[in-house]
Amino acid sequence: LIEKLEKGNFPSEQRAEILSTIRGFQENIETMRKDLKTVVIKPANTTTTLKVSPQMVKRTREETQKQILDAELDMFNQEQEGKDTSELQKRVMELKNKAHNLGLLANNGVLRLPRNSTRYRTGRGRGGFNPHSTVDHRPTKLLISGFESDDKAEILEHFSKFGEVVDHVWDEATPALVVQFKTRKDAETAMAKGRNFQDRLMTITWFNPAQNMGIRSSG
Repeated sequence: LIEKLEKGNFPSEQRAEILSTIRGFQENIETMRKDLKTVVIKPANTTTTLKVSPQMVKRTREETQKQILDAELDMFNQEQEGKDTSELQKRVMELKNKAHNLGLLANNGVLRLPRNSTRYRTGRGRGGFNPHSTVDHRPTKLLISGFESDDKAEILEHFSKFGEVVDHVWDEATPALVVQFKTRKDAETAMAKGRNFQDRLMTITWFNPAQNMGIRSSG
């Protein structure tokens, strides 16, 4: 129409009619553009709200808490038996990440329960486990060998430098020494730094209760 209007000689009335038609087309095109823009943008700004019932949240939290406590207890039992706990450690980390997303973990990584929740009993051993308290169940006993029997006193004094020793047991035959530290951190420090004694390099491993030792009570 525009090309026709430019090339042709039309009476003023017909020319005005053509211009009116062109304007009408332009208005319709502009309206269609706005409608299309609204249709394209609206889904991007639309957020679907997923309604989750309080009962579902509570059940998910309780299941996650139970799974974490079970996995930690299994890991503790396997560590005491000297077994590999790498898979359980991975499982515990996955569960704790899930608990963190649910708001079950405090900033320090401690499992927290609702104020009115009861203690969770595992059914293993005596009593129950209180999830409000944090107990490090990792082994704190080291098995040390590679020294002479005459060096017993010096060996014990040597390892006392790395932390508080709460108990020790001798194996006279090997000779070997089992040292129990008050904290896991002290035991890890002793394992990392305690191998060198005088002119020899001792062997240090985590103590496995399943190992048979001819031990003599400390004291």
